[in-house]
Amino acid sequence: MNPLPKTVLCLAIVTALCLVGPDATQAREPTVWYVSTTGSDNNSGISLETPFATLNRALETARPGDTIRIRPGTYAEALVLEKLGQDHGEPIVIEGQPGLDPPVFDGQGVHAIGLWCEDCANLTIRHLVFTGYTDLAVGFTQSTRITLENISARDNGCCVQLTDWEFEGYGLFLENSTDCLVKDCETSGNGPKPQGELLMGTGINMYGCADSRILDNVSHHNIGGGILVEDSFNILVQGNTVYANDLDASIDGWWDGGLWLDGGGNVVVRDNLFYSNLGPGLEISNEDNQNIQGYVVEGNVCHSNYWGVYIWGFGTGELPGEDILVLRNNDFSGNEQGEIVVSPYDSVP
Repeated sequence: MNPLPKTVLCLAIVTALCLVGPDATQAREPTVWYVSTTGSDNNSGISLETPFATLNRALETARPGDTIRIRPGTYAEALVLEKLGQDHGEPIVIEGQPGLDPPVFDGQGVHAIGLWCEDCANLTIRHLVFTGYTDLAVGFTQSTRITLENISARDNGCCVQLTDWEFEGYGLFLENSTDCLVKDCETSGNGPKPQGELLMGTGINMYGCADSRILDNVSHHNIGGGILVEDSFNILVQGNTVYANDLDASIDGWWDGGLWLDGGGNVVVRDNLFYSNLGPGLEISNEDNQNIQGYVVEGNVCHSNYWGVYIWGFGTGELPGEDILVLRNNDFSGNEQGEIVVSPYDSVP
């Protein structure tokens, strides 16, 4: 729940090189850079015949408007990036080779984070797999214009080396960032193994963000929650399928739901499917007694969860007023312990 501590940016445990995006003050034609398991970082990287061996090397070379194409295969990299990209102009695109199997970045149960980016701008990352990172697959902080598309983040956060971070593990994590898009991604199996008290994972976590969208993703079988949107403003969560997340991971017996919405404001949760989560399909809370306004929850289907929607922290056993929360045209049915439950308590019972 807390933001990532600054100490994580050192990440000695990750053994990754901090990268600063090259200056791009002069006009130039965009370049496609290639990465392959059969390449060499001494190559030029400008063709399929002369690829780099690592994404690390390609990022040292790429400038705004360039594309980095990664050939299929397994890459044992852990990257920490800073000030990569520019807020204006064309993005840097990092992608798997179109039409081929996505490349796999494997932390091998040793590296803490697959890709971490601070103060980065205008990046698109797509068609990649991240697995086996002990804490987090992909994360951004204090960044803008970030697109994560068709990313598979699976089986990360297994044992959590970065212990200042509330002992949580994540698939995709964005904090204190603006104009972000997470689309057509799959997050699964993220969280502690073996499962234990106070340890949990989250498939997609958006904390302290603004003007961002979470669209058409699938988040399932995480040891924790499917999606968390916390202290964020002007967010659209639409078209996602969230199921079979095991929320009995925490000491309370359950924690967040298929989707946990807390704090912030002007958040629209629309046309999502939540089912078979061991917790609420939707959890809506005011944990820190903020002046929440503008939650709209409409057109969602929640079935076969513990609860359809579980609401708490608003100081009353009644539904919050429509200036705070609008529930419209949802299907809450077939949930084990209730469809719409409002707790009068200011914390989880």
